[in-house]
Amino acid sequence: MDEFYRTLGQQEIETAPLEPGSEARIARRVMHAVGSRRKKRRIVLLVVAAAVLLTACTAVAVNYKDWFRLIYSPSSEEVTEELFSDMGMTIGETVTDPETGVSLTLDGGVYDGERMALALTVRGVEMDEETLASLYYVGLADVSATLISLDRVERLEQYADEAGLSEEERQQIGLDPAQELVEVYLYVSEQEKDVLHLELLVPDVSSRSGDRMELQMEDIIYHGVLLAEGSWTFTFTLPEQTVGKLYQGAVTVAVPGGEMEISSVTVRPSRVEIECSAPAPENSEEKLQPKRVRLKDGRTFGFSGVTLRTILEDEEGDSGTITYMMGAYAHWQFISPEDVEAVCIGEDTWIELAQLQAVPLENAAQ
Repeated sequence: MDEFYRTLGQQEIETAPLEPGSEARIARRVMHAVGSRRKKRRIVLLVVAAAVLLTACTAVAVNYKDWFRLIYSPSSEEVTEELFSDMGMTIGETVTDPETGVSLTLDGGVYDGERMALALTVRGVEMDEETLASLYYVGLADVSATLISLDRVERLEQYADEAGLSEEERQQIGLDPAQELVEVYLYVSEQEKDVLHLELLVPDVSSRSGDRMELQMEDIIYHGVLLAEGSWTFTFTLPEQTVGKLYQGAVTVAVPGGEMEISSVTVRPSRVEIECSAPAPENSEEKLQPKRVRLKDGRTFGFSGVTLRTILEDEEGDSGTITYMMGAYAHWQFISPEDVEAVCIGEDTWIELAQLQAVPLENAAQ
């Protein structure tokens, strides 16, 4: 299993640059069309397809740990099951490919408002003993899968119509549904002769709570072996989620180049976000960023991805102020916010959460 986690890769998507000034001009027209109707919550996505609309809901009776074998949580079994129940949604929709007869059931998932994992069951496949034996070595499977928000595209199309954008301009700013692809990872977690249990992990769903989501999948391939042939489409609604803890206050810690003032720390099962004011290091080799968290039992867990927001103070970008930091755990990992007691910035600067005031997470959106 350790070897499995060490060999996981990351995918990068490159997009062609726009003509100089084009992106800003188009964005201004869209934002003008949005006007005062712009909502506080982030604009989130859509595409039209023939599928049954399902409202996902939390179901405490479901044992989510039975669905997920590869998702890792360092908490106790009781705390993990409570965490998964807080994030849980049940779907239970089955779609059968009419040509191959292979059926795929979207059992349900867990979702913390930023990251999602879905449990799927494949039936109607026939595999020999050699193929079954090879599946013991779990790993990343090849699959043509897209996950998009029906609501986001609908709203953006409306704004684009009001702004009078051409088809070319719509594609330039990402209004083409084909461009609204979300990075997904698919793993085989358990297998029988004619049944496969899969886990689909979506590292970043970009706060699409309440949105109608469409999942499209086609031909599941594992290490070059076609496991399930066909195409399947599901439509479901993400539940409104506020899983996590918000800490607010005023804490100052010493960092290279001066002091860092922290105003809030948001701890979610999949990531930690910090609102702050800190000097950006002038030396590019010095990295001021979140590194890891410390749990109440003393164990530490690092971040696999980091995002910074910096306001530059000169044209050369040699100095500036960091106003936001985000550290994301490995994409298969969820950590209970109840277990996190401190966040490390840089090599050894710790933000003790007990120094801040815990407030309802709903306040983070205000």
